[in-house]
Formats: sequence, C-alpha cells, structure tokens
Amino acid sequence: MFIYGQISPVNAFPRRFFPFKELDTAWLTLIEDFFSSARPDCPDSTLKEMRNSISHVLYALQGKGITGFSEITYHTLREVCDYEAQVHQSERILKRYLCESSQFFGYYSEYGKCDLSG
Repeated sequence: MFIYGQISPVNAFPRRFFPFKELDTAWLTLIEDFFSSARPDCPDSTLKEMRNSISHVLYALQGKGITGFSEITYHTLREVCDYEAQVHQSERILKRYLCESSQFFGYYSEYGKCDLSG
C-alpha cells in the first residue's frame, strides 16, 4: 500500500490459498512426475517453493478451462503471468513464477508433451 498508494482488490480480503490442493488430478500427476524425474534430489524447502509457483500458474490455466498442454498458448500464459504479477505486485515473484514454470514446461517440451515453439 505504501508503494502503490492502494490495495489491489484481489488482496483486499487476503486468505491463505494453496493452489496445489485445488488442481485437477492430471496437473497434480504432471507436477509429481516432474519432481520425481527432473528434481529427485531437490531440498524440501526448494521443492515446496517451486511446487507453489508452478501450481499457481497451472491453477490459473485451469481456471481458464485449460486441461492440458495442447491448449496452452503464449498469449494465455502471458495473461496468467501478468495476473500473478498484479496480484503480488512484485517483480521478484513474477520472475520466480516465470523461471520455475519455464523449467516445468521446458522439461515436458523435451519429451514432446508440450510445444514451446509458439
């Protein structure tokens, strides 16, 4: 509030939210597979932070009715990241979400499960 002079409407009534618990089974399975295959030695604290970032992005995509990689476009993903930046009003959080989500999508791209070309 001191920085922007206002409270974002989405933050006016804060509550603790765990998007990981709200994800569809298909997204949860992909997250679990990602961490067991790509990050098997990840420390618990890093795992929780990364899982939270990825879950926020996937939950926002899920909220737009997207149920799989084939439905994700750059425009939609950018919309989601812009929304997350607005909600948190933090460049650091936005960069974290982008970095950790790009690792997730990049991992699945290597196996042909999602297309990062456009």
